[in-house]
Amino acid sequence: MSAKGTTVFLAGEGRVRLGPSDFIARGGEGAVYAHRDLALKIYDDPDRALPAGKLQELQAIADPKVLAPTALVKRGRPRRVVGYAMRRLDGGHPLCALFAQSFKQRHGLTPDHLRRIALELQARVASVHRAAATVVDLNDMNFLVGPGFDDVYAIDVDSYQTPSYPATAFSPAVTDPLAVARGSFDAGSDWFAFAVLTFQLFTGLHPFRGKHPLHKRVSERMRRRLCALDPDVRWPTTADRDALLPAWRDWWRAVLAGDHREAPPPATSAARRPRHKAPATGTRRRELAIAEAPVRQLLEGPAGELWYLTDEGYYREGRRLGDAPPGAHLLLSPGGRPLLATTVTEESGPRLRLLDPGGDRALDLSLAAGPRCVVDGQLYALHHREVMAIRLHDLGSHVVASATTALRVVPHATQLHDGVVVQSVLGATYLGWFPRPGRARLLRVRALDGTRVVDAAAAGDVLVLHVRPKNGESERWRIRVDPARDDFDLARYAGSEVAVTVLPRGVAVSLSEDALEVFPPLPHASGHRMVDAGGPVERLTSVAGKVLCAAGRRVYRLQSDGQPRQSLPSP
Repeated sequence: MSAKGTTVFLAGEGRVRLGPSDFIARGGEGAVYAHRDLALKIYDDPDRALPAGKLQELQAIADPKVLAPTALVKRGRPRRVVGYAMRRLDGGHPLCALFAQSFKQRHGLTPDHLRRIALELQARVASVHRAAATVVDLNDMNFLVGPGFDDVYAIDVDSYQTPSYPATAFSPAVTDPLAVARGSFDAGSDWFAFAVLTFQLFTGLHPFRGKHPLHKRVSERMRRRLCALDPDVRWPTTADRDALLPAWRDWWRAVLAGDHREAPPPATSAARRPRHKAPATGTRRRELAIAEAPVRQLLEGPAGELWYLTDEGYYREGRRLGDAPPGAHLLLSPGGRPLLATTVTEESGPRLRLLDPGGDRALDLSLAAGPRCVVDGQLYALHHREVMAIRLHDLGSHVVASATTALRVVPHATQLHDGVVVQSVLGATYLGWFPRPGRARLLRVRALDGTRVVDAAAAGDVLVLHVRPKNGESERWRIRVDPARDDFDLARYAGSEVAVTVLPRGVAVSLSEDALEVFPPLPHASGHRMVDAGGPVERLTSVAGKVLCAAGRRVYRLQSDGQPRQSLPSP
């Protein structure tokens, strides 16, 4: 579409004008635009557009959470089908975002959350089968988890296989080797793909990854049925074997290591929350605190003290100060007064509210409760066409707040992650971040065009992204930006974790699949190395110049133990 927009014709409605502000995203086959409560997919190649007969067969799927096409979109004279309309879903996360342990902890996802999401995904697949259709391309980007983590929605439905039309897409990483051998797909091949996705959802590991002593390639291990449950496979540190649903363990083994191709048995309870035990003596970890629930947020106070938040309370230096509503964010005023950012439901819709527990009052900023994040104790929130910076001010015994515009953004094509703003301007990708209070930066990154940024985090001028390249698997991208200009470098690794921190002395630390990456934060600087983390790591920060991490309910300081390849840099 040109910068001036385009006109299309929607069945049942007539002429529709689409402008640049309506743009949502660009995928492998075309672009998606917003129109009222609909999303319009416009194909780059009209010859690949959805046939009218297939639209009718897809509409037989009687599940409102399967976002099937509702009408054809046409353009030109004579009218030619160039796309279709479907119900638009605001917010939500691609299913693959939930595979990363850092994402789960940041959003407070419990084992029971994961069980409900898995059952929701199962319900979507079953509803497709009841309509005599098959998903086939049952991959982790074609399902969105709702903002409250209670619902799962199926998208990109146009590629499904229906009675009269074959599937138009499939992903090798979830494709049943039995289906490949016979050259056809059916309900059983969908249940194989479902097993792959749910195994990743609970453990964070693709069931045909991990380190095997003989067989490396995923395709070979899928063909040989050598899944991660094989005793010879070594799991990365970030993967969690104990999180597997007890009721599905035997089913996963029968599907992934055998030829069973049926739906899973009932799962009425989730696995117990894994216990993160303190590492043995000699590791680099020193336990600083333990909370009553998993730690979702770590903060450094004005005096270099440690603050942290769970879904049940907030703490200062290990002392519990009060309750916290689920999903809240902890903020600190310049004087070290805590506030809690939360969402309240009003007649006009959800709104952002700040709770001052010390003053026993609420601060209402009259902002819509869009996505939000905290950077260096300051809150940023997406509000329509702006990212707002919420500044706190100490005023006697009270704290007051003000909101100012940090960045202006494209409304439908912007996501706010953990300190990183990702927006697509007609397919051109820009990254925004906040290297220090009162400072916002925006960078054009052409290498990201055509990819999907699933999750992201930033510390200073270092950004770590969970990226899905076009027709590829998840990667972790690390971007280092010069503090004074837009010069940057980019490195790509396997994995999806996005935890990162930068120490005042000029050392950056980020989390990979199996270790910690230690490197200088300036672009083009050498000195990169991978070191053992000494145990699980789900969140990183620096407090008083030291590297801290959270793992479950515990907070650790990561210290040097004198081992060259198993230590962080000494101060």
